[in-house]
Amino acid sequence: MAPKLSIIVPVYKAEKFIQQCIDSILKQSFTDFELILINDGSPDNSGVILDQYLNKDSRVKVIHKNNEGPSATRNMGIKAAKGEFIGFVDSDDTLEINMLDKMYKTGVSSNADIVACGYVEIDDSNKIINQAISPLNSKLYLEGNNIKEELELLLKSNKTLGYASLCNKIYKRTFLIENQLLLNETIKIAEDLCFNITAFLKAERVCSINEGLYNYRRINTESIMNSKDKNFYLHLSARNEILNTLKNNGIAPKVLMKTRRYENCKTIADYLNQIIDITKSKTSISKKYLMIKEIIHEEYFLKAMNDYDNNYLLMKARVIVNVLKIYLYITLMAKKLTKT
Repeated sequence: MAPKLSIIVPVYKAEKFIQQCIDSILKQSFTDFELILINDGSPDNSGVILDQYLNKDSRVKVIHKNNEGPSATRNMGIKAAKGEFIGFVDSDDTLEINMLDKMYKTGVSSNADIVACGYVEIDDSNKIINQAISPLNSKLYLEGNNIKEELELLLKSNKTLGYASLCNKIYKRTFLIENQLLLNETIKIAEDLCFNITAFLKAERVCSINEGLYNYRRINTESIMNSKDKNFYLHLSARNEILNTLKNNGIAPKVLMKTRRYENCKTIADYLNQIIDITKSKTSISKKYLMIKEIIHEEYFLKAMNDYDNNYLLMKARVIVNVLKIYLYITLMAKKLTKT
């Protein structure tokens, strides 16, 4: 007999917190679930720890695979899942003891395609540092066209419906299958947000539990989210994918334009931070000049500079941007003159 819930946990270099995570799931007041633990080629002892749970609880399933990243790992979990609803948990996070019970009962009683709850952010010592408890903008449910309307309303304030994460939600498995919903494996950041945008806009009914039932651990030194050097271009490509996802799902042009200009401002700010880092480096002035010249001619930067909202930039950033625009204009004119 199929379980009522399938909980998918992608695991990579998570030996510090994975036991806390698994224990919080196995101790849930709701018991009719399968726990799919997927070792994504972890080089530490995470895989060994997962195997130890096989003999402790019959609900546990362990899959070992080569490292492909969280999106591919979650997609494998979706394909392996048998539950009526599917949920995701990150390997360093924990659940409140009644989370699955409340989520499943809400999903069944309301016939929802998606159920979202609030979450609490904690640090490495389990201290609460933030909380977000109204995933549907204080509403308990949305259905039909109201879902898109609410999403567009929140986008105007640079927010998103349901929060970006996969982990504060459960999804009806037949809904995911019928709509062929899987995570985009080509991006490493914001893949959960892109998935949720599409999922919410395809859903007939979504429900909310306005309680912080999911404990999200914000600090994890092994996480991709804390690797500054690697993140720069990952963020840029992710922003493009967010905009493509909104466009492909029929978001109103005015809302899309506002979101694009906001995202472009974030791109500009990221480039300005790169420029500041270069100016503070110990390299020669001539090398600094060449490095700055190179990055401000990159396609991402030029595209953002052509379509942004000045109001989202701080005054200091506006001044720097204007100087760069003048420099780029002079450079462009100089190139045209040399061709004539």
